[in-house]
Amino acid sequence: MKNSGQIPLDFEHQPQYGAGDFVCGKANEQAHKWISEWPEWPENMRMLNIFGPAASGKTHLSFLLPQLLVIRVPEQLDAWMVDEFYEKIEDKETGPYIFVCECDEAGMQSDMHAFFNLFNQIKQSHHFLIFFSREPIAHYDIELPDLRSRLRSVLAQQIYLPDDALLEAVLAKLAADKQIILSQDIIKLIVSRSERSFDAIKEILAALDKLGLAEQKPISKHLVRQLFSS
Repeated sequence: MKNSGQIPLDFEHQPQYGAGDFVCGKANEQAHKWISEWPEWPENMRMLNIFGPAASGKTHLSFLLPQLLVIRVPEQLDAWMVDEFYEKIEDKETGPYIFVCECDEAGMQSDMHAFFNLFNQIKQSHHFLIFFSREPIAHYDIELPDLRSRLRSVLAQQIYLPDDALLEAVLAKLAADKQIILSQDIIKLIVSRSERSFDAIKEILAALDKLGLAEQKPISKHLVRQLFSS
């Protein structure tokens, strides 16, 4: 690859998390439906696990909920539960709140008793919990049997691998977020050569952006072919 000697500057562009910015397709329509219908879920249903691959829109889904009622659960639970959680969970006048939690297996394993307490408290309240994860939390190999049992009782909704139409729409949104101009022909070319995953599309766009900046060229079909042949 030709090196022009130019150093690309990494300007951060914030992703757009509005309702109109969410790209809905067959892969994520059921997850989106759950979010859209909250809090009108089936009676006695307080918890939901939405799981799917990286860059599949889980964070965006969490921002489609009414943010004044969203409480994001931190990785370290102990101090937060004492300082904030119990005050919220005992609030019977406001809400219901929806607690949003993202934690991998290792993080949960390191704080099992606090998570067990979190699940129990929410289950006994009028509030809700959505757990966003890459893998189903029911598959987490947690040593504490009672917590493992709680995880397996939570309803799970998968975000599936995307089809071409959804990948193209997601790529167009990611490009718009970064203020990158891509024609429809270029979008189709990228998707035709990409792995069928949201994460791959995100990485390809970042690589194309850097390559274009380094060579001081707009993203073109030639630049796409150059990236995939390197």
